[in-house]
Amino acid sequence: MDTYEEIANALRNTNLRNGTRSRPEDLRAAVVALRSSQFVFQSRSPGHFGLLKSMRSALEPHFELSGSRIVVDEPEGYIALVPIEDVSRLALTVEETLILLTLRWIFETKVELRDVESDGSVRADEAELQQWYEKNSKRPWPRRQLVRSAIDLFERRGVVLSSIDDMDNRVVFIRSVVRLVTGSGYIGRTSAFLEARESRGRDEAGGDAPLVAPHGEDYHESDDGEQA
Repeated sequence: MDTYEEIANALRNTNLRNGTRSRPEDLRAAVVALRSSQFVFQSRSPGHFGLLKSMRSALEPHFELSGSRIVVDEPEGYIALVPIEDVSRLALTVEETLILLTLRWIFETKVELRDVESDGSVRADEAELQQWYEKNSKRPWPRRQLVRSAIDLFERRGVVLSSIDDMDNRVVFIRSVVRLVTGSGYIGRTSAFLEARESRGRDEAGGDAPLVAPHGEDYHESDDGEQA
């Protein structure tokens, strides 16, 4: 029996067990959504979320063949597709990488202080991002266009939600997905990367920085959606 037949049979069994009427095209759309954005959120796509969750055991071997695995976080309401490989790289500029790291620093600090929103996210505005960025990276705050572009990228990936109070101050709500994206060893690896980069005297614009997710799983993307 080939993979398609196995998944189709699993879908039929899931329908019988749950009293649902999901069609193969529904599952195909859910898989395409997960592959294209690497995250499916229950709040945004409850149908895709529920179908992927119920079909997880049938889909996992299929994804593993392509070098990925499914991570389901029900409390946070997301399903992620992460690479199995131990080493990969994220194609972001150094500034974009440090903005992402700044989001993680703020998230962890405010969670520890229990300064969180009702949905578990952490609120921060651009002024606060700038303060944390300059304090921890010892680098000047990037130009506004780059900052906003980076936030837009991270919002598309579900790391943050953002709103604009006025033209000079953008507010972001940092979600727990930032932990999956950055990982436990990210701070040390990025610090080592920056030290090595400075010692080589390379131009920092356009470089790529290592990004390791928990348990050796890596997340990576570039602005055009291609893997690094």
